[in-house]
Amino acid sequence: MSHWSTGNTVIRDLDLLKRIAKEKGCEVVEEKVLRSGYAGSVDAEFLLRHRGGMAGVVKSANAPGEYLLQLDNWNNPIVETIGYNGGDLTREYVVEKAKQEAAMMGGMISSQQVNRDGSVDLEIQIAI
Repeated sequence: MSHWSTGNTVIRDLDLLKRIAKEKGCEVVEEKVLRSGYAGSVDAEFLLRHRGGMAGVVKSANAPGEYLLQLDNWNNPIVETIGYNGGDLTREYVVEKAKQEAAMMGGMISSQQVNRDGSVDLEIQIAI
């Protein structure tokens, strides 16, 4: 039984997401169709592949320039790399985005802790 799901983390920086996915060992494929044996197919901006599995980045229905990660969690080897519902990949995306924004404000991450539930606590120091 498939579990076709769409993540809830809004992605606005596709280049950053691609870079993080590549660092995790994924291949970025400029294909436009993500297929699921159970749910059919959906239009994608690009696909991520790893170990025979795949996930897609799809346009958000909420706003232009916003994207979401979509995948079939059932028996999909990419889940081992990007996490269930892509949670590991999107968490790293959000953390890196926070680091970039802190740096733009003249700050830096002074501490980072990954909690048991997968959430991340960041402490940001900004010079005043």
